[in-house]
Amino acid sequence: MPLGFGILNPMVTLPLILTAVIGFIIAELLGKHEGHRWKWQLTRVKVKDYTVHVHHWLYASMALVALPSATDHKTIIEAFLVGVIVQGMTYRDFYKVVYKEVVE
Repeated sequence: MPLGFGILNPMVTLPLILTAVIGFIIAELLGKHEGHRWKWQLTRVKVKDYTVHVHHWLYASMALVALPSATDHKTIIEAFLVGVIVQGMTYRDFYKVVYKEVVE
């Protein structure tokens, strides 16, 4: 494949990078900051003594996997979701999906 085509082509790469950055920024603006709790905890479910927290990056990961290959503009949507996932990984607790609630 010649260098002018595919992912090495700036006309292809630049829009994907910009779309990922836009996904990151939107997730940052719409997300809550650490330590702040929303009134409605739609992403946390209590199961006995444990909390299951489905983070927004996990939703984006599931959407990325489930995205049909026949979707128009699939690559742009994937880039946006990657930006959302990367932003979610900036939280200190991004890996805590199931945890025991600590009572202080």
